[in-house]
Amino acid sequence: MKKPLDDLTKAKLIYSGELILFAIVAAVLATLTLTGVIGMSDTKVTWFTWITLVGGTLLIGNTIWFFASKKKRAKGSWLDTLLLLPVPFAMIPIDIIHLVNQAIPNEDYKFIISSALFYVTVIYTIEGIYHWFNPLPVLVEAAKEDEEEKKKEEKKPTDIDSEI
Repeated sequence: MKKPLDDLTKAKLIYSGELILFAIVAAVLATLTLTGVIGMSDTKVTWFTWITLVGGTLLIGNTIWFFASKKKRAKGSWLDTLLLLPVPFAMIPIDIIHLVNQAIPNEDYKFIISSALFYVTVIYTIEGIYHWFNPLPVLVEAAKEDEEEKKKEEKKPTDIDSEI
């Protein structure tokens, strides 16, 4: 009979699987964009520009918060924070150039979008593998708390035990 998975293994499996799934989705989107299956219209370029501008700004803000907060550093991962940081620093200047004078042709955007998505693919794959072997501290804490709660519940006398 198979031994059931403990809480930490389940959490690692879910988190690593989620990261690998995001990597697969990013790879598919990058490939479809690069091959021209997903075309580059003005609307799509504008949406991508605003999404990466806002998302990049939030990612830089999150990184600053990570470095400033001991509590956040204790629960998070340096790898997750630092490996994704080149994306906003590359995309925000491109976004600003596009918003100011639309100097980048839409056809060139398929290379920009694909490059960013392929980078994210590589990073999420690395993080998925890394976090399987080195789980986030917050996952380890949560698994320990769940185990402690299970032990407490096992030690509690049930109503049947108290009647006997």
